[in-house]
Amino acid sequence: MGGACTKTSENQVMQPQTQVDYAMNSEFAPFLNITHPFNVNNKYISFCIYNKNEFTGSGIKRTHSYKVKVTKEQLERKRQEFWETRVEGKQQTWQALKSAVESDEKLAIGLLAAAGIKLVNRSIQISYDDTGHKYDIPVFCINDPYSCEAEPPTEKGLNKQFNQKQIEIIMRCSKLEGKDVKRNIDNSTSIKDLKDDFAKELEGQKYEKLRFFVSGRELMDHHLIGFYENQIKDGTIITVFAN
Repeated sequence: MGGACTKTSENQVMQPQTQVDYAMNSEFAPFLNITHPFNVNNKYISFCIYNKNEFTGSGIKRTHSYKVKVTKEQLERKRQEFWETRVEGKQQTWQALKSAVESDEKLAIGLLAAAGIKLVNRSIQISYDDTGHKYDIPVFCINDPYSCEAEPPTEKGLNKQFNQKQIEIIMRCSKLEGKDVKRNIDNSTSIKDLKDDFAKELEGQKYEKLRFFVSGRELMDHHLIGFYENQIKDGTIITVFAN
């Protein structure tokens, strides 16, 4: 979908043109108030904290500023989840809105005009289509936060876009008295599953917890082997502590 911004398309998108437009604008405009109970941002207060007195962005993307209680990576996943789970309204309208959010103002207005989308009070936060269906976009999908949670040390340096493949790993534990445990395993296997497999080798041994280390770094249960692609290669030795 494409479009070029002209004065006509700008008026079409941003200015009420008919009595119906004026009625729709009047009905939906109060919902732009971030304290309004029907404001869409109320759905995301579990991880968003809004600043009611400060704004960010410009033009149709001007919104209240906010911070999040999640990491930048987690925020990106929440944005992706929002766009991928829209079921109400027209899918082509949601696609146009997403493209508009990701474009500069001139292109955004052209895209909205081509899709027949009208903005409420010149804000992309609330819009409606030619059938009068309302579309709400939360601020976290429009502008970046002024603050987010720092990435935990256990998440730093991971390669989460690894190429899936089979590798040989060697697990070494003092409780096995010098016996190495070798496995040819898919690197999409979780560390937790790898530990469960290794635990079979310790049957009859007393221990409460398994901890895996490579080059001094502890491997987290919820991670996949491939996340540690820079540390775990064919023949890498994983040191196992069974305490």
